[in-house]
Amino acid sequence: MYLKIQDLLAQSGTDDASPPPIVGKRRPGPKHPTYGIPSEYWPMVIHRVVEQKEPLRTVATAYGVSHETIRCTMLHSQK
Repeated sequence: MYLKIQDLLAQSGTDDASPPPIVGKRRPGPKHPTYGIPSEYWPMVIHRVVEQKEPLRTVATAYGVSHETIRCTMLHSQK
């Protein structure tokens, strides 16, 4: 089996073959993510989550932030 693998590698590969180009690794998402919601939008966020009972992820998508940001906004507004 080892010899078969060596034969296949010898047939398929060439010495002048270059390695694949290195592509910059980056997490998916916007290049400049929004890290918070301005305080003037907080009443609307609270209204949507508490009174309209929208899921945190739906509201977060509308404002371009994570659901954890919405959760933190809700906790901060209750204090």
